[in-house]
Amino acid sequence: MSVKLITMYREEPAHPGGPTTADVHPEEAESMQSMGWRVLDNASSHKPNEAEGGDPDMPGKPRKPKPKG
Repeated sequence: MSVKLITMYREEPAHPGGPTTADVHPEEAESMQSMGWRVLDNASSHKPNEAEGGDPDMPGKPRKPKPKG
Protein backbone atom coordinates (compact mmCIF):
# COMPACT_ATOMS: atom_id res chain seq x y z
CA MET A 1 0.00 0.00 0.00
CA SER A 2 1.42 3.38 -0.95
CA VAL A 3 1.23 6.38 1.33
CA LYS A 4 -0.19 9.63 -0.04
CA LEU A 5 2.49 12.29 0.40
CA ILE A 6 1.62 15.82 1.49
CA THR A 7 2.93 18.70 -0.63
CA MET A 8 4.35 21.49 1.50
CA TYR A 9 5.97 24.84 0.77
CA ARG A 10 7.76 27.70 2.50
CA GLU A 11 8.02 31.35 1.48
CA GLU A 12 11.83 31.49 1.64
CA PRO A 13 14.37 28.66 1.62
CA ALA A 14 15.98 27.78 4.96
CA HIS A 15 19.36 28.45 3.33
CA PRO A 16 20.42 30.04 0.01
CA GLY A 17 19.46 27.80 -2.88
CA GLY A 18 17.45 25.50 -0.62
CA PRO A 19 14.09 24.03 -1.55
CA THR A 20 10.79 25.84 -1.11
CA THR A 21 8.63 22.79 -1.86
CA ALA A 22 8.62 19.25 -0.51
CA ASP A 23 6.49 16.12 -0.72
CA VAL A 24 6.51 14.68 2.79
CA HIS A 25 5.19 11.61 4.56
CA PRO A 26 2.10 12.45 6.66
CA GLU A 27 3.95 11.48 9.85
CA GLU A 28 6.55 14.20 9.12
CA ALA A 29 4.10 17.03 8.30
CA GLU A 30 3.81 18.33 11.87
CA SER A 31 7.58 18.43 12.25
CA MET A 32 7.92 20.29 8.95
CA GLN A 33 5.28 22.83 10.03
CA SER A 34 7.30 23.56 13.16
CA MET A 35 10.19 24.47 10.82
CA GLY A 36 8.14 27.01 8.85
CA TRP A 37 6.66 24.79 6.15
CA ARG A 38 2.97 25.06 5.18
CA VAL A 39 0.64 22.53 3.61
CA LEU A 40 -0.19 23.38 0.00
CA ASP A 41 -3.94 23.23 -0.58
CA ASN A 42 -4.29 20.87 -3.54
CA ALA A 43 -8.09 21.07 -3.48
CA SER A 44 -8.19 23.84 -6.07
CA SER A 45 -8.49 22.50 -9.60
CA HIS A 46 -7.09 25.74 -11.07
CA LYS A 47 -3.40 26.37 -10.54
CA PRO A 48 -2.26 29.83 -11.67
CA ASN A 49 0.67 29.68 -14.04
CA GLU A 50 3.45 32.24 -14.42
CA ALA A 51 1.52 34.26 -17.02
CA GLU A 52 -1.35 34.59 -14.53
CA GLY A 53 0.94 35.78 -11.77
CA GLY A 54 1.60 32.34 -10.33
CA ASP A 55 4.96 31.28 -8.98
CA PRO A 56 6.69 29.10 -11.63
CA ASP A 57 8.57 27.25 -8.88
CA MET A 58 5.37 26.44 -6.97
CA PRO A 59 2.37 25.70 -9.18
CA GLY A 60 -0.87 26.66 -7.49
CA LYS A 61 0.75 29.26 -5.24
CA PRO A 62 0.57 32.98 -6.07
CA ARG A 63 3.86 34.73 -6.72
CA LYS A 64 4.99 37.08 -3.97
CA PRO A 65 4.80 40.73 -5.05
CA LYS A 66 8.14 42.30 -5.93
CA PRO A 67 9.25 45.11 -3.61
CA LYS A 68 8.68 48.59 -5.00
CA GLY A 69 11.55 50.95 -5.32
